Amino acid sequence: MTAALHPPDGGWTTDDLDALSDDGRRRELLDGVLLVYPRGR
Repeated sequence: MTAALHPPDGGWTTDDLDALSDDGRRRELLDGVLLVYPRGR
């Protein structure tokens, strides 16, 4: 499953990433782009 999240002006930052809830999904930043992966089993 893929979800689109609108980036903040200037792209995602580590502060934005830290502010997201911890729902078990793996997230990483790549040049200001937020990548979200499904929860592991």
